Amino acid sequence: MINQQFLSSFNLRRVLIAILWPSFISAGIALTAFYVWVDPLMIANVFGLPITERIDMYSISFLFLWGQAILASIFCLIFVAPTHHLNPNKRDFDD
Repeated sequence: MINQQFLSSFNLRRVLIAILWPSFISAGIALTAFYVWVDPLMIANVFGLPITERIDMYSISFLFLWGQAILASIFCLIFVAPTHHLNPNKRDFDD
């Protein structure tokens, strides 16, 4: 999947920060933008969730959005990985 040499060139702490921190910020912005217009209890009632407090729905929604943003960040890391290990004789931008 991801080249081991590519991963070893990064410090694990830096990779985790690069994945978790931007996804945390984007999940917070998305949550705020969504709940400015929508009542959390209305969403809970639509899906039949037994939630009576808005903070519960905020928490569940934030964790869901954060998980989606983490997956997006991981896929970005995978797609940015160089492909020269697939064909060592060819550089990334050779025709």
